[in-house]
Amino acid sequence: MFNLRNLLSACFCLALLAFGMTDATADPGDAPALSTTTRWIDGWNAHDAATLGNLMTPDVDFVLVSGMLLHGRQDFVHWHAQLFAGRYAKSVFKQDGKADFSLIQPDVALIHWRWSISGVDNPDGSPAPVYRGIFTWVLVRTDGNWLIRAAQNTIGQ
Repeated sequence: MFNLRNLLSACFCLALLAFGMTDATADPGDAPALSTTTRWIDGWNAHDAATLGNLMTPDVDFVLVSGMLLHGRQDFVHWHAQLFAGRYAKSVFKQDGKADFSLIQPDVALIHWRWSISGVDNPDGSPAPVYRGIFTWVLVRTDGNWLIRAAQNTIGQ
């Protein structure tokens, strides 16, 4: 069955093939790109949608765990500001394990990293259980800064 998630997955795979993904392993020079995960966690745990938005390119494509696709930094910030004003106001985001990093091109990187989140309220106000997921990010280096150009967020073990 055709759906948006399948289309995005196919586009992502085609993009990797088009860029000629290399089998690079992380080295100390990759630290600025890998630090994006730490900056995400810091921004999330401060419940600061604008700070998270500053990690995105202006034209970011961001797929939420629900499958909803956000286009652009403004949509991303607006959506996350609503989360932080509601059920996610006390949420705590953590990285689970080391991020997997691949340099696709000198200014394009791929990161997969697992996360967990606690402190979320159910719609009825009761505490939600901790849940886990995995992020897939495509980062681009712009003016020396690594920014998220595309993200897929998936709930799972």
